[in-house]
Amino acid sequence: LVGLTRALAAEFKGKGVTVNAVCPGYVATDLVSGSLAKISAKTGLTEAQALANLGSWEAEVSGAARWSDEMFRILGYEPNKATPGPPLFLSHLHPDDLAAFVAESARVVRDGGELRHECRIVTTSGDLRWTSVSMTPTFDAGGALARLHGTVLDITEIRETQNRLGAAERRLEEGFAH
Repeated sequence: LVGLTRALAAEFKGKGVTVNAVCPGYVATDLVSGSLAKISAKTGLTEAQALANLGSWEAEVSGAARWSDEMFRILGYEPNKATPGPPLFLSHLHPDDLAAFVAESARVVRDGGELRHECRIVTTSGDLRWTSVSMTPTFDAGGALARLHGTVLDITEIRETQNRLGAAERRLEEGFAH
């Protein structure tokens, strides 16, 4: 992959095209493993959650809610420094994404199944982040909603990489067209 990237970069040098490689995952080294273990010990997250920037949450019909530390961090809060729950999460949804998210959530609560929805959030510092939200309802024996639980995954880096890749592909296509 590195050799191919270097060869393409040399070929397109001076043509206004930047060639990069995107490698999924991370390099497993003693330093990375040690860092993940420290994050896990301090936050209570699994190493996978810490690495993935994955928050988890639960909300009871009674209104009680629990969020993982990472869930708070994704929105820009210090863990347990805000009251967790759907109203707080919804207040961070980008206004253009709110109606679709609420409608899809209502459908899942009404019909059962699982929600998988990508939406933008605005953090406490005003940063725009892309997230992938999953939600699963749990029903009691009588079929009434008992609780919701799910995850929020920060996919901002993936979205930004996709945007850069799309722009590079367009520049490359334009270069071949001339």
